[in-house]
Amino acid sequence: MRNLLVIILALALTVLPLVSCNSDTVETPNDITVTSDEQTTEAPVTEVTTEPLTYTDDPLLAKIVERMAADDDYLIFVIGDSLTQGSGASDPVNLDYTAKFVEKLAEHMPNKNVYRIDGKPNDSYTAIQYPNKARHIPVQRVEGGGEIAVARCGIGGNTVKSILARSSDFVGKELRGKTGDLFIIMSGINDYYSTFYDKTKYATPPTYKTQLNTLIDMIYEGHPDADIIIMTPTFVGDDGKGLNMYAQKIHEISSERGIAVIDQHKLWMDHWVEGAENFGQGDWLNSGPDGDSCHPSDVGHEAIADEMIRCLFGTKAN
Repeated sequence: MRNLLVIILALALTVLPLVSCNSDTVETPNDITVTSDEQTTEAPVTEVTTEPLTYTDDPLLAKIVERMAADDDYLIFVIGDSLTQGSGASDPVNLDYTAKFVEKLAEHMPNKNVYRIDGKPNDSYTAIQYPNKARHIPVQRVEGGGEIAVARCGIGGNTVKSILARSSDFVGKELRGKTGDLFIIMSGINDYYSTFYDKTKYATPPTYKTQLNTLIDMIYEGHPDADIIIMTPTFVGDDGKGLNMYAQKIHEISSERGIAVIDQHKLWMDHWVEGAENFGQGDWLNSGPDGDSCHPSDVGHEAIADEMIRCLFGTKAN
């Protein structure tokens, strides 16, 4: 059955046009079972289904989905700053964009066992501590399927330079008997916005590009066969435009190196309404005294996860 799936995927890829992942889509939800971080019992085992996957129109992303579906076991690291850590969500462990992405990913991979690994910063915020295997969260269990595990690897305040300094959190890191197959990176907010509160962390757009290329080189050196997705930074400031050049540098890297991009910045800029509440982002940012111009609300975190799924599969999920 796995060989048949790979053949179907390969045929699908040969006819896909090279267009942006921002094209229109149709929802095709499936049912999954999710457990919270507080539960220790595993999700119920369901029968493997042969329901066909949907496919993205972006060949780089479609190739990643093909590998994810075909490989027996697959490990994903989601790497970034405070957004990846879960800041802004009412429950930073279960309602942040990584947790929501894992739930939605399971819907599109109904023949896979899916696990969430909730990495958290250490006391000094210099490295990630991963829970032992018994504390990995089973999101979906199926009889006889392979496994996909997704590890959260975000630390608040991180720039690309900070992520480079803690590369051992993901380069060569083994979880559930695997090292990384896919590395999803989102950075740039602190590289830009730190000029307003910590000028020592500020990186100009050209420096940001250089450091991001260095990070990519480091990942490939440790994982020659791995895939990488770079996500553009979402939003910060009164109008978000300060991140435009950082997003542009990511697109340059994508063009020069053939690396997949999910354009979260475009998503947020398309959602921005001048003069609207919460810095023009409405319910995607938190209101009140605890709100700010970059940390998403629960709705904002879900929007990030939805865009990840839409770009990978060409469709949203529930």
